[in-house]
Amino acid sequence: MRHRYLQGLVLIAMAVVGMALPGVAQAQEMAVPQISEEKLGLYATASARIADIRDEFHAEFARTANKTDEFQSELRKKQREEIAKVMEESGLTQAEFDQITWVISVDPKQRDALAEVVEKQKSAPR
Repeated sequence: MRHRYLQGLVLIAMAVVGMALPGVAQAQEMAVPQISEEKLGLYATASARIADIRDEFHAEFARTANKTDEFQSELRKKQREEIAKVMEESGLTQAEFDQITWVISVDPKQRDALAEVVEKQKSAPR
């Protein structure tokens, strides 16, 4: 499942660019921070784990037996807790994660750097 997400991560970032065209113009007017390869690696790993969590919970949200407001609320709470745990384990703050998401959405060079990091992660021995 991780490989599928890592491949999709680059596509998601590219889709975000399409939605953030006004942000691209803004980014050209101001300095976009450069993200280190280490941080991009942490981001890619955390993103893949978060996507897996969202996939798992998506199935739970969709089950007919889980459609009560109370249960849906409990599932959302558990999902947020698991994502928060991933963020903590990754060493990235939510602000750093959000900043990297923004940077890769507006800076093609950083997006390419992320794609390279993802490729390295995919080919690394496990």
